[in-house]
Amino acid sequence: MEKNKTGKYLKYAIGEILLVMIGILLALQVNNWNEDRKNNLRLTSHYQELKDELNYDLERLQDLINQLNAIDSMGIYLRSFLDDKIIEVDSIKLKRSFLSAGFYATFSISSVAYNNLVSSGDIHLIENKKLKRKLGSIHAKQGWGQSALNGIVNQSIEDYHNYRHIFTEPMMTRTFFNNQIASVNDSKIFETLDKTLNDFSISWDKVKRDQEYSIKLDRLLEGRLTQKMHYYQYKEEMLEILNLLNEVLN
Repeated sequence: MEKNKTGKYLKYAIGEILLVMIGILLALQVNNWNEDRKNNLRLTSHYQELKDELNYDLERLQDLINQLNAIDSMGIYLRSFLDDKIIEVDSIKLKRSFLSAGFYATFSISSVAYNNLVSSGDIHLIENKKLKRKLGSIHAKQGWGQSALNGIVNQSIEDYHNYRHIFTEPMMTRTFFNNQIASVNDSKIFETLDKTLNDFSISWDKVKRDQEYSIKLDRLLEGRLTQKMHYYQYKEEMLEILNLLNEVLN
């Protein structure tokens, strides 16, 4: 009898222990599920912020590329004039090209969403290694890439601006330069400026004879081409990240 009672008590005790352990395991599992759910919600929020920011940056970058293309067309027109390849010269367009060839426009990717992801520590939640690598790469690239580009482009533009003054009236250069902060792709702005360009004079014979000016113009065009190539590559990487984000969000 005593053995039977002892056996029953042991079975009961073991059963109780098992139930407690199962309860603890279930509680832990539920807690893990809740944590995973919270992590997924936070990560989804980060993904959406990154996506919104990328879409915004892509629009800005495309606008900037359009501006650079418009500026390049002016530089090309000016180069054609210097090479005597233009039969009928548009004097207003030529003046506009001479003054606006050195227009400066740069792009910097927005980093608020990515910085929030890193500072919160949630970046370790990203399981997609390719996405994590691409995000880190494009933000790291901005630092050295922009420094290199700004150095090349800035120098060529500064040289061009400083040198072109010897061919123009000082007041004309200052007036036009102050308006260059506006988008050169906006025709209405040039409609206003063109009314005043008629009163400005440029020594075109002197421009054509000056070899140093041609060199500075060519360097300017080369620098801008390098800049655009970088931005086109940037755009492709941003689109790739956007596709990865769409995959993890769907």
